[in-house]
Amino acid sequence: MSGQWLPAAGLLLAGPSRVTRSVTFRITNEAFSAALGNPASLEYQLLSENIRHQLQSIYHEAFSSFQGVSDLLFRPDSAAVNASLVFGGPAPGPSACEVLWTLYRKVKAAEKVLGNLSLDESSLASDGSNLTDLALETISIRLTAMRPFQPPLLLPGSAPFVLLEKTILRQVAPVVSGFYTAHPQEDPLLLFSNADQWVGVYIEYKFQTPIGTHPPGLAINHLAWNIMDPAVQKSSIMANAEKAEMVQYEVWLQILDQPFTKALRDKSGPKSQQLRGMLTRWVKWGRGERREEQEAGGFMCGDPTRLQYSCDPLHPLCSPADHHPQASAELRPSGGEVPVRPWWLWVTWGPGLNSRGGASGSEKWPS
Repeated sequence: MSGQWLPAAGLLLAGPSRVTRSVTFRITNEAFSAALGNPASLEYQLLSENIRHQLQSIYHEAFSSFQGVSDLLFRPDSAAVNASLVFGGPAPGPSACEVLWTLYRKVKAAEKVLGNLSLDESSLASDGSNLTDLALETISIRLTAMRPFQPPLLLPGSAPFVLLEKTILRQVAPVVSGFYTAHPQEDPLLLFSNADQWVGVYIEYKFQTPIGTHPPGLAINHLAWNIMDPAVQKSSIMANAEKAEMVQYEVWLQILDQPFTKALRDKSGPKSQQLRGMLTRWVKWGRGERREEQEAGGFMCGDPTRLQYSCDPLHPLCSPADHHPQASAELRPSGGEVPVRPWWLWVTWGPGLNSRGGASGSEKWPS
């Protein structure tokens, strides 16, 4: 019976007022034994019930018109599953890409898992539409939020996840809607990850119909320019594999009489956050607000900590009004044998928009 689809017991028959869509996928952590060739076997019935339960939970949540799974077919030789989904009601049933998008979002958000079953993500399909077809209706955005990473951010629905999700989408959604003539659907796929102790953000938006060739400029001209949240690292923004072109400047600050400790390496630690917060506020002189202090070569900020720094001048294509400081601090020892080891703060920022390229540079004060 190799290569044939084996039917599981159906619970629902499609009628004339119903629309049936199929979904297919391949299971990677289930050993498809000979017992799965026998619909009367316990293994067959348990797997069928498991898959049916997972699919019904997903599609009942996504579509009010979903009525159930009518058939399940197994192909033991490849661990492949084909399920028939029935939709009814007065409204038209979902398209194949909408059915595929619903399953894809759940599987990707769960790290390629459906319940306790690991799936081959590339095998997902619906009525002949695969992920290549789905990509014609989606856009992807990546960025880094300079907030301390917390493990609960890996769990969709957790309080930290929901809070940061609202913050990010409040910034991104209006920009995406303003860039495309068609508006994306609500409820994008959003995932967080650990990006060197900061928060990596991945967003996928789906449109109702194919959007054709992605026009350039979403990352460069819109996201980088219009996102005002200081926590979003603009130089990290990518949209549809296009990276934001930022004019970046590097400034090296040396804090004297400040020991470098392991606690400062931990971006989520209170000491590191406190110092980063103070130093981020001090970068305001990048706008030209502290020009006299910049010319003096250093400044005091109401704190006994003494700073030394060097600064590249603004690029001639940029005016101070266009200069939006973006502090990205990386604390590191400065080297040298001194009684109290100082440390360096690396700060980069960009003007938000300069599609014609720009300058970058840094100067490191000697230890």
